[in-house]
Parts: sequence; structure tokens; C-alpha cells
Amino acid sequence: MSAQVTIATERSAEDILRLIGFASTDMHEYSGHADDITDDVRQATTTLIAEKAALKDRLSKAVESLEQLAAAMDNVLLANGAMSKHDLISRRRLVEEAERITAAEARDDAQQLPQIATTYTVWVQSVDHKGTMHVSSHEADDIEAAKSAALNETASDWKIDLDETSIEDELIVVGVAAGDVELIEWNDGDV
Repeated sequence: MSAQVTIATERSAEDILRLIGFASTDMHEYSGHADDITDDVRQATTTLIAEKAALKDRLSKAVESLEQLAAAMDNVLLANGAMSKHDLISRRRLVEEAERITAAEARDDAQQLPQIATTYTVWVQSVDHKGTMHVSSHEADDIEAAKSAALNETASDWKIDLDETSIEDELIVVGVAAGDVELIEWNDGDV
């Protein structure tokens, strides 16, 4: 009877381990799909922002061409006496005011655009380049913010007392990669 219970227990344990393995594989696959979707959304947003910038540039060039045409027409009208200097000055003031309002609206539009955080992977080491490296990933709006976050995380993880010293005296960023990096193997050697 005892041998039967042992065999049943071993089989149950094997079944549980097999199910955990399947669940782990499924979780890894779903995680990969979520990362793919996030990357697709990030890329689509970046493309839209670039297209908006290109359209804004084309619009700016078109406005510049219209301004040159308007100035040429003003000179012709002024030369032919069809417009007085006072009318010309008043019209130019109206155009300048319209440009100022348009520029303010463009700034407001730019401020309303969502910031696209990028994932950066940052390698940090002690300033003497001895010992292991700290590797961490950070969502940040720019590379400097990612580096700062990595330095602060490393100082915290390595228990560096920032009341006694500054980060710059202890740590240095030795590398930054855009995007999430999956480390497969890490060998520090004789560290």
C-alpha cells in the first residue's frame, strides 16, 4: 500500500510540475505578445508624431511662401498708389498678430501631445571600473532621465550612503541601450 501511495504522489508531483511548466511557457508567450503590442503602439505613435512634424514643416513653408507673395503684392500696390503706407502698416500689424496667435496655438497643441516614454537599459559600474555592473531598465522621456534613474537605483541597491558622498563620486554609466534588453547570460568572472 505504501508503494502505491508513493507512486501516486510522485505522479501527482510530476503532473503538477508539468502544469507549472506549461503555465510558465504560456505566461512567457503572453508577455512576449504584450511587449510586441506595446512596441507596435510605440512605433505607430512615433510615426504619427513624425508625420505631424512633417506636415507642420510643409505648412510652415507654405505660410512663408504666402508671406513672400503678400509682401510682393503689397510692394506693387504701394508702388501703384493703390495702397497707402498707413494701410500697409495696419495690414502688416494684423498679419503679425495672426502669426502670434497661430504660434501660441501651435505651442499649446505641442504641449498636449502625450510624452512617449521609451525603455532604456542602463549599465552602471563603480567609477574605478572594478566589480560587477548593475543593469536595469527604465521607462523615461529621454536618455538623461533614464541614466539618472539607473544611477539612483544602483546607489539604493548597493547601499551607497548619498549623505556621505555624491553619486558622481561613486558610480558611472558605462552603457545605455534603447529598448528592453533581455540578458541571457551574465558572467562577471573573478569579481
